[in-house]
Amino acid sequence: MRAPSLFALVLALSGCTAEVRDSPGVVTGFLTVDWSISGSQGSAACRQSDADRINVALQTVDGIDLGEFEDVCEAFQTTIELAPDDYTGNALLLDPSGTPRTTAVGLGRVQIFSDEELVVPIDFPSDSFY
Repeated sequence: MRAPSLFALVLALSGCTAEVRDSPGVVTGFLTVDWSISGSQGSAACRQSDADRINVALQTVDGIDLGEFEDVCEAFQTTIELAPDDYTGNALLLDPSGTPRTTAVGLGRVQIFSDEELVVPIDFPSDSFY
């Protein structure tokens, strides 16, 4: 009886193998926020409205805060690298001291896919300014 038990143990142990693989890196995607001020993307629109930079705040749809991203107003486009997922967020324009110049403009729900860019156009209309 011992032999079959020992054989079963050896067979069971020999069947336990672990394979270690490198986990593939997450391929990110890109969210590009393309903004205008009352329909204009000229640097004069930033100067006239005393807008120094844009602030984009992002969250996952599950409510996890990803932080805030900023770029100069005159760029009129900023690209943020993100993991594939669904996000929401808003943007506002700030003056040189960091004080909001506008109310927040929503980006809507955006879905980022691996190795793709999603461009979201937004506009800061004149009635969004304080």
